[in-house]
Amino acid sequence: MTESFKEMLAKFADIETQLDENPEFDIKQLKVDLRDKVDALKYRLDSWEAEAENIQTNFIDPFMRQKKSILNKIIRLKEYRDYYMAQNNFDGMPGNAFDIRRQSLAPLVKTAPASPKMALDFPTLCKAKPTVYAWDKNKLREILKDPEQAEIYKSYATLQPNSCFRFYTKKGK
Repeated sequence: MTESFKEMLAKFADIETQLDENPEFDIKQLKVDLRDKVDALKYRLDSWEAEAENIQTNFIDPFMRQKKSILNKIIRLKEYRDYYMAQNNFDGMPGNAFDIRRQSLAPLVKTAPASPKMALDFPTLCKAKPTVYAWDKNKLREILKDPEQAEIYKSYATLQPNSCFRFYTKKGK
């Protein structure tokens, strides 16, 4: 039975005790075994890395490409639906099992790029992150709902309508 890497290293680290306790101890054989073990470890690591790369290349990457393709199809079909419903002024359409209706969402906050000056002028609304400045859009949304406040901030931020189409399940009759 071969010794483990751990056992070989322990013997090698405590070589003096090994020689004192066992006069027949063969240090040359330990060195040979240790070198073989190092090569075996390298072989095992390389083979597992190659196997992982093979799985990535031959299985995961093709599935990821297929997933990305399907997700792009979803985006394009939604854009197609939204565009033609908006172009023809439809806010809803019935289907057999589902209805599609426009759902109003919280308005989008469109902002100018944040800068150090804006962070100084509006410290509660524009925060300095490690290397970037960013607007707190939730706070801005609340402030911009007030027309007087919106006038003050109009050169920095505006509210834009926001909606999406959703499918709703028809209830039984």
